[in-house]
Parts: sequence; C-alpha cells; structure tokens
Amino acid sequence: MRKLQIVLQMLLGLVFLIFGMNKFTGFITLPPLNDVANNFMMSLGSSGYMFPTIGILEVVCGASLLLNRYVTFSLLLLVPITFNILGFHLALDQNGLIISVVLTLIHGYLIFDRRDKYKSLFVN
Repeated sequence: MRKLQIVLQMLLGLVFLIFGMNKFTGFITLPPLNDVANNFMMSLGSSGYMFPTIGILEVVCGASLLLNRYVTFSLLLLVPITFNILGFHLALDQNGLIISVVLTLIHGYLIFDRRDKYKSLFVN
C-alpha cells in the first residue's frame, strides 16, 4: 500500500509542478475553451494576481510533494485549487472532466491516508 501512496503523491506533485510552471512560461498549449470558460479564464488573467498566485502555490506545493517535505501542509494548501479545477470542468468545460475527477480522487485519497495528521484541525 505504501508504494501506491508514494506513486500517487509523486504523480500529484508532478502534475501541480508542471502546470504551475506552465502558468509562467506557457510551454504547454492548452486546448481551446468554449466562450463561457474562456471568459472566466480571461477575467482571472486580467485580475493580474490570480494566475501568478495559483502558479506559485502549485509550483511550491508540487515540489514539496515530489521532495516529500511538508506533504500534509501542501496537500491542505492545494485543496481549494483542486476543487476549483473540478468545479471549472463540471460547470464550464466538460472536456477535462475525467482528468479533473481523477486528480480530485488522488488528492482525496492522499488526504484520507493522512487523516490522523488533520485531526487537530477539528478540535474545539
């Protein structure tokens, strides 16, 4: 079981590291979006701070997962990003839905696997 967790952690870290770096360099050409999804992405981009903030978080947390450092904290920081990826594909662009569901399941599994480390967050 431990090997599965390591593989999934490395996979999740690699995905976030690559797509986080892509926000700064644009080395991956993403498929065209429908009008509604494109308008949403353009408004995020025009804010001037959303993509750099998300990109930095993805790069730092992705590297953290790959280096096996601060994994519990990194998984927690990536939760809003993962849920927004899933929400984006559920509501605006169904083309990437399967990948976003798999990403969410992997992330959820890794958090569930470390659930004992999060217990103190739910104490009065």
